[in-house]
Amino acid sequence: MQFDNRDHLRQFFTLLQQWVQAPSLLLTQSQRDALQQQINQLIHYRAVVGVMGKTGVGKSSLCNALFGQDIAPTSDVDPCTRIPQAISLSQQQERGITLLDMPGVGESQQRDEQYRELYQRHLPQLDLVLWVIKADDRALAIDERFYRDVVLPAIWQSGTPILFVISQVDKLQPGRDWNWQTGQPGAQQQLNLQAKRAQLMALFRIGEHQLVATSAESQYGLAALVERIVLTLPNEKKWGLVRETRDEHISVDTWRQTGTGLWQAIKDTAKRVVGHAWRVVKTAVLGKLGKWLGG
Repeated sequence: MQFDNRDHLRQFFTLLQQWVQAPSLLLTQSQRDALQQQINQLIHYRAVVGVMGKTGVGKSSLCNALFGQDIAPTSDVDPCTRIPQAISLSQQQERGITLLDMPGVGESQQRDEQYRELYQRHLPQLDLVLWVIKADDRALAIDERFYRDVVLPAIWQSGTPILFVISQVDKLQPGRDWNWQTGQPGAQQQLNLQAKRAQLMALFRIGEHQLVATSAESQYGLAALVERIVLTLPNEKKWGLVRETRDEHISVDTWRQTGTGLWQAIKDTAKRVVGHAWRVVKTAVLGKLGKWLGG
């Protein structure tokens, strides 16, 4: 199946809505209404993503780079986020996503105690956690302790997935090695980045698939991060996030993964709603939408 852009997906949704109400579909009105309601919920699902980490690692800059300029305040000196900031993004009256920009830990022991309760309260409500670590930060004891004592217990209970984001890769030593024309790390920076990745995987006991390196300033790794987010989120939660992401950070593979995941979620929903009539429904929808769907 081919889902290559935002308009393509929206056209698919429009045809799908028409198909549900088509007289040729042999369903009762209650089945139609239930199916329509479930499909609407899937299409308009609001994903909630928590952006976390130590103060000063570039959480707000990362949000701005992914979703649009100045949606989150940034500062070179003072912490900008001392309370959770819920940033809602939506296009064309759709529900979009909510970014929860959490206060950065490590500013002081007193504030970390205050933030502990905030994190514990919000973590179970999230669809995804992005834990941001600055590429040239060698002092990771605070990240390790807060992750072990606060984040990990909460996401174990809720099942919330987590991705670790290495930020500001352009600041890795030697800084002069960064190629600003191509927005890529130089040879020595690549070696240092590999060492950083290995360090974080061992420290937090995570797999390589849970780790993405980025530079908001150079736009490095942002498309890879979006693709990883889409792969990590459950099928019904992919579209809400991708819908709001800047186009330049969405690869063709990401669009296809989003569309394929959403279609699988719709199929699962239809099976649950119409029961034994699913074979008839599947035949009808493949006939109506055969231009896109392959099964």
